[in-house]
Amino acid sequence: MTIYSVITIILLLLFLVEQRGVSENVDKKLFLVASFCVFFISAFRGENVGGDMIEYVHFWQGKDDMYGTWKSPNEALTFEPGLSWFCYFLHLFNNGEAWFFVFFTTLVIQLPFFYLIWRDSSCKVLSVLLYMVLWGLLDISYTGLRQVIGGAMCIMAYIVWTTPFRMRGFKYLILFFLIGFSLSFHTVTYFCVPLYCAFMILKGNRNLLNLIILLSTLVFGIVFSKVAPVLFEMTGALFASFDLLFRLNHYFDGIGVDDGLREEAVIGLKQILTTLIVCLIVSFSNKDRCNNFYVNCLVFGCSLFSVFVSFPNAGRFLFPYLFVGIICSPSKNLINRAPLYKFLFITFVVILSLHQIHTWEKGFGDKNSSFYVFNQMFPYNFIWE
Repeated sequence: MTIYSVITIILLLLFLVEQRGVSENVDKKLFLVASFCVFFISAFRGENVGGDMIEYVHFWQGKDDMYGTWKSPNEALTFEPGLSWFCYFLHLFNNGEAWFFVFFTTLVIQLPFFYLIWRDSSCKVLSVLLYMVLWGLLDISYTGLRQVIGGAMCIMAYIVWTTPFRMRGFKYLILFFLIGFSLSFHTVTYFCVPLYCAFMILKGNRNLLNLIILLSTLVFGIVFSKVAPVLFEMTGALFASFDLLFRLNHYFDGIGVDDGLREEAVIGLKQILTTLIVCLIVSFSNKDRCNNFYVNCLVFGCSLFSVFVSFPNAGRFLFPYLFVGIICSPSKNLINRAPLYKFLFITFVVILSLHQIHTWEKGFGDKNSSFYVFNQMFPYNFIWE
């Protein structure tokens, strides 16, 4: 059994214990175990685990590869210098060892995410489990390193914004730095920053509208699965006229995505279950202002993912919203009042997790699967192997 399946089973068991609602102290301990498991397999993975990861490691080590080197990046990365600056900083502490780069990038990506779960999630283990089994979030965090680090910087900015500071000027200085640094990593963050701001402003208590959006986009994705990629590529043609966004064209035109991957990505049981789970989360979420941000991100990301699910690169653009959205979790006080809904919710999560385990096992045994060919999740090895 693959290591991803083992971790998923552990998280699933912790989730079932969490749903018993023993005590808040027990829930926090369960979360610490769950987050450590995910961090461990991410931070100590081999430098070849994850699409493009070995090229990023070579970039950090100064070996001229697809991206050039941290001292002399290729032409594309000169427009997005954040990774080069990041590597300059890391070289103050390490002289180019692969394990340090893999460990530190994982720390930057996952630490703010886990902190927000600890602070704001009602079902903390559930949020970690969804990171493993939904939308290929774990895959993207291995593969799209620049997009993910840029998104992590935006999450850090949100943490600073929602944390009281005695010195307001110092708070704004940190915000300016984090947002500016995030924009230097990838053009995807040009969309992330204004949308995050919009989602913080939007009011909640729109559960019915959110449910209509989620279900209608799911139906659209099923019925018009061949139309959605065309719409996505038309959007790419629009962006082509803006020199600053030229990097996005690589994702919009589907380069490197063959028909086999498109067929794997069409809406099926997994996306239907995912939408139902999100509907239940939204229906039983808290109505406080902080949680509205997570609900808005979750609905936006899930809806567009359903629309563009037959376009595999869509996840690169929706990752910042899906990553934050899964911090949203159902209020235990609310869902416990509806035993039938709680039963359905737990059942859907269990089925989805088992489906993902089946996907991991199938991918491990099939060298032509996307996990081998596209995301390079297999073969998994630790950094010391």
